Amino acid sequence: MKRLTVIILIISAGLISFAQNSYETVLQQIETNNTTLAALRQQTEAQKLGNRTGLAPANPEVEFNYLWGNPSVIGNRTDISIRQTFDFPTAYAHRNRIANLQNTNAELSYKAERQNVLLSAKQTCIELVYYNALAREYALRLQNAERIAQACKIRLEKGDANMLEHNRVQLNLTTIQVEIGQIEAERTVLIAELIRLNGGKELSTFNFQLIKVAIVDDHTAVAQGLERLINDSGVAGVIGKAYSAAGCMELLGQSEPDVLLLDVNLSDGNGLELFPQIKALYPNLKVLILTSHAEPSIIRRALDGGVWGYIQKNAAAEEIIEGIQTATSGERFLCKETKRLLQHRACPTVLLSRREEELLRLIALGKSGAEIADKMCLGYETIKSYRKRLMLKFNASNAAELVRMALEQGLA
Repeated sequence: MKRLTVIILIISAGLISFAQNSYETVLQQIETNNTTLAALRQQTEAQKLGNRTGLAPANPEVEFNYLWGNPSVIGNRTDISIRQTFDFPTAYAHRNRIANLQNTNAELSYKAERQNVLLSAKQTCIELVYYNALAREYALRLQNAERIAQACKIRLEKGDANMLEHNRVQLNLTTIQVEIGQIEAERTVLIAELIRLNGGKELSTFNFQLIKVAIVDDHTAVAQGLERLINDSGVAGVIGKAYSAAGCMELLGQSEPDVLLLDVNLSDGNGLELFPQIKALYPNLKVLILTSHAEPSIIRRALDGGVWGYIQKNAAAEEIIEGIQTATSGERFLCKETKRLLQHRACPTVLLSRREEELLRLIALGKSGAEIADKMCLGYETIKSYRKRLMLKFNASNAAELVRMALEQGLA
């Protein structure tokens, strides 16, 4: 319960910080690429340079003159003059203060324009997140309306419904489809505005198309916290949650998520044992293991099975969203803690008794159960009990996997 509470607090704390970081990343790109701000920045710098011109005394003027004619008649004569103009020292001080004030005013004018551009961009981002959420909600409504329409059609064919009911259901379906079209039109306008503010360049860190995510976790509070985190990210949306292996298969049969966040411990099974079935039925689904299990053997088993990522539940909110985006792009993702655990997997992480270590070495040598019982002077049933305990400690499904994991950790 203590671990569950900590996980929920971590997820909740990440909600605001991730949303803030997401917006800041977009605004940083726009500030760099916005052509209006770039032109205004150059204009401001030129104006500031002009304001500093003329503050020092003028350059001295030097003149050289000589008389024209024959020196033997008029003699030699040359005139050299140097002139320097300057004001009273107080005048230069006042001019310098005026220039500083003008530069400050120019800088404030630039900052005001910059603030207007970034506020406009942030407002557009917020509106886009709103319409993304609206699109997600209407997608669920459309699924329900389509199921209702299909059920009504079957009832009509059987004579259990009349044409009036059928038309009412079809009208509701058509209305939702029209509203979805209007939402998509609004999203297109907002996306175009963001690209315009970004100097005509695509925003690399802002996902305009929501990633559809499904969550399978046996803790309701954790699943709800994850749902808020993902929905508030602006890049993904949760289209369904399940709390068991059976619920997971039912959810996948009713929806089409892009990414599945799957826990290992479920009320009626094991996520790692469920994954092969999911992979066979939905080969294009990106499955990420999101769990509190930190044993290298479990991590390796999941990765060997073909999952698209492994994330600890105590990972930062940014890592969870990054994992969803990375898997969607077709790359495997590991959170920082998972990477650290795998880097240190050579260190023994499973504590074994002397008998268990001896049994593990004999299994690695390929000895049969009878040979091991004879070698260790134990009964065959006792050897079976020890073997079962070892497989449980290593979370292995067979003897070959048990030996491989033991070799990885230097225990055999």
